[in-house]
Amino acid sequence: MYLYDWQPKLANTALNKAEAINPNISEVKTLQGVAALMQGNLIKAWKFLV
Repeated sequence: MYLYDWQPKLANTALNKAEAINPNISEVKTLQGVAALMQGNLIKAWKFLV
């Protein structure tokens, strides 16, 4: 929801909690990459998306 509303920092907080619960979900990694990209952090986005 946060990514849809263009709020990547709030999305990142929620995604970090989701990753702590289950780090094996690939969709969480993809969404973390999108949140990093929306914040302009290309290196972090690259790490999540590759």
